[in-house]
Order: sequence, then structure tokens, then C-alpha cells
Amino acid sequence: ERQREVLTELSRRMRDFELDPVRFEHEKSGLIRKFRKFRSRKPLAQTSQTGFRLLNPTSHSQLASADALERVGVEEFQQFVDQWFQEVSVQFLIHGNHDVDAAQTLVDVAESYFLKEATPVDWPTRSLRRIPPGEWVQDIEIDHVDSALVAIYQGGETTVEAQAQYK
Repeated sequence: ERQREVLTELSRRMRDFELDPVRFEHEKSGLIRKFRKFRSRKPLAQTSQTGFRLLNPTSHSQLASADALERVGVEEFQQFVDQWFQEVSVQFLIHGNHDVDAAQTLVDVAESYFLKEATPVDWPTRSLRRIPPGEWVQDIEIDHVDSALVAIYQGGETTVEAQAQYK
């Protein structure tokens, strides 16, 4: 039951983030390497990731993410961090052994850090891509001895909120 303390410390560290250029370059190169290895991952991982990307209009491919990250420098990332808390939207999904008061305490802690000097903004509207019946979405070239098939069954509702009710 140390969630309040952990959330407080995490929120403080995010709010008072100081960029270490050496660490930034190390983490950046690790992410780029991970993104570029996408094609060598097991077929199930590749097909699942591709299916998720096709359903989520805001998602990017691993290779496109690697290309974009290549172009981000320390100064640009620091500018992003400095602007991060100017306009903020905070949403919580709290589950487990919490009553309403305990959940509200966690929300209050996060809001005290994230909304302190920020302009609150509405959460952006998101939805899943509607797949027309019978549409073949993607055939993926996989260089591996195994193979995988991911079948996606989609109901009538494509909003993230409606999907979350059934997870």
C-alpha cells in the first residue's frame, strides 16, 4: 500500500526532470536498435504489433519510429520536456483493492504535480479503425521458420471506451 508514495515520487521526478545528454543518447540508441530489430522478432510478435498498428490510427510502425527517433537531438527533446506540462490532460484507470476515497487520493496527488501550472485540456478523442467486413488487412513478409496468423474480430463499437468495457 505504498502507491501514494510511489506515485508522489514518480510525479515529482517527471515534473522536475533533468536531461542527462549521455543517458539520452544511450537510451535513444537502445530504442532505435530495438525498433530496427522488429523484423527479426518472432512471427507472433510481428503480426500482433502490426495488427495493433493497423487498428490504432495514432500508432506508427517500429521502423518509422526508429527513423523519427534518429532525427531527435538532446536540445529538441529538452524543449519537448519543457513544454510537456504547459497543457495537460490526466485520466486514470485505477483498479484493484481501492475504494473511492483511496482512488481520489491518487488522483489528487497526480493532479497536484501535473496540473500545478498547466492549462487543463480535454482528453483527445480516440477510436479504433473500423475494418470493413471481409477486408484482408495485411500480409506480412516474415523471415522466420515459424509462421503466425492473427485474426481480429471487431464488434460494432470502435471507441476505446466501449472496447475497455470488455477487456
